[in-house]
Amino acid sequence: MKRFLKVVSIAAISTLAASSMAFAQSTHTVKLTVDCPDICNKSNECLIADLNNNTVAGLGLERVNSDVATRPNFMGSFTAGSNVPADLAANGYSQLGTSYNASNGMVVCYYTSSMGFDPISASYQLTNATGGVVTSSGPDEIKIKIQTGFTK
Repeated sequence: MKRFLKVVSIAAISTLAASSMAFAQSTHTVKLTVDCPDICNKSNECLIADLNNNTVAGLGLERVNSDVATRPNFMGSFTAGSNVPADLAANGYSQLGTSYNASNGMVVCYYTSSMGFDPISASYQLTNATGGVVTSSGPDEIKIKIQTGFTK
């Protein structure tokens, strides 16, 4: 019986040692590139202002590790009575900047008007993309690195 318990104990210790090696650090860096919706582009895809619902919406681009792009829908709202026209392109709107909130994975695109209309913004919630670091950002694009996997 003592011999049996000794063999079982050795087997258990060996299993624990092997399993801890199997769960050693295994992380991977994911690179996200997010392009904001255009005010209006060549294929006539535009950031749309809906004055009845006080919202703006448009399709952006999201690429993971420079792979095939998906088309996330950016949404934003503004206060009723704001000085926001229905036709953003005709009223001098352009892309101003981007931001990323690492705590909730939100990307925000900011727009301004050269004709004195109120600034607007549209945002998109990235999926499983919290805790990232911005590697570069500009008026219409932001690049983010996110560590994925397990650390010991």
